Amino acid sequence: MLFHLQDSLKAVVLDQPQNDDDASDDDSDLSSTSGETPAVIRIAAHAGVLLIEKYMDLTWDCEIYVISIVMCPDRKLQFLKDYVSSEKLKEIKKMVINRWSKTYAPAQSQIPVAKKNTKEKSKWAAPSSASSGSSKYPADSIQAYLAESVASSDAITDAGGYMKYWYQMRNTRPGLSRMGQAFCSAPGLPFLII
Repeated sequence: MLFHLQDSLKAVVLDQPQNDDDASDDDSDLSSTSGETPAVIRIAAHAGVLLIEKYMDLTWDCEIYVISIVMCPDRKLQFLKDYVSSEKLKEIKKMVINRWSKTYAPAQSQIPVAKKNTKEKSKWAAPSSASSGSSKYPADSIQAYLAESVASSDAITDAGGYMKYWYQMRNTRPGLSRMGQAFCSAPGLPFLII
């Protein structure tokens, strides 16, 4: 992904050694005798970093792209934590919740009311899926989805991909299913570079 490429290019620009296990010490054709990266390589890497930063700035302006990352159950907001500031992460979360509220949130009359379990539970009993949802939001809400931990990549693969994963959620989480299918099926948006 662009994030990893950007990190690699920045390391070249700063002439920091890469942690590649496959790299051998015999690659003297791209480095000078002193072991430093030649200036022309660092300049080209710097140009690459600037171009990637330009694309990344355009990325955050595209609601579809950002929300499609968040609607990947194996990524969500956790994926972005390493790449954006906490302020930007809050903006992204607000953007996702706003899109949910405007387009996908069910009407209040359609939200099932969760019943509280007043029965005393043994501390030795195995946790049930019903009791683990201690969210103050209904299961079919973007807030509950964002509060949950990320799904494993194996769960997505077992479902047959993102689209099938969200299709399988249509009965239990119809609003999230519609939003997930809409954003995970959105075609890429080409950017016009001027």
